[in-house]
Amino acid sequence: MSHETIIYGFIEGATWKPPEYRRFQKANLDVLGALPETDEFPPITRGMFSCTPLESPCTFRAQVIHFGGSMNGLNFDAVPEWILKFESVLSRLYWIEATAHVWTDYIDGAYQFWWKIGDKCLSTYHDGDPQPTSTWTRKHLHLVRSLDEPPHDLL
Repeated sequence: MSHETIIYGFIEGATWKPPEYRRFQKANLDVLGALPETDEFPPITRGMFSCTPLESPCTFRAQVIHFGGSMNGLNFDAVPEWILKFESVLSRLYWIEATAHVWTDYIDGAYQFWWKIGDKCLSTYHDGDPQPTSTWTRKHLHLVRSLDEPPHDLL
């Protein structure tokens, strides 16, 4: 029997003094464009990520990078592997905060993860030499449900 997992969220790109933040946005697009089209399970692929064009009125200073996907059979014991792959992408991007949701019809609830830039990386912005975010804090929340409840009836 197959089980569906939906992972979705966003990454808030870093801002800095104008027009320098556009340099970060372009660098982020380069990183995302270099992701593979296919990947071993659990996948992190180029097609999972998108954002509005840089010239769009919907992209002011903070670039919002959306991501999501639906996959077959991501058991919760495989979520840490997906998180490691996602954090590998995060370590190459300029960002401030990120959020990921994991919904599945197999595990006992929904999971939400939050990442926030570490003080060491944030200080590179104040010092005038911004670097991709390589340190952060991560928190998570588990919304519990019994396995006989539908997966999206948590609220």
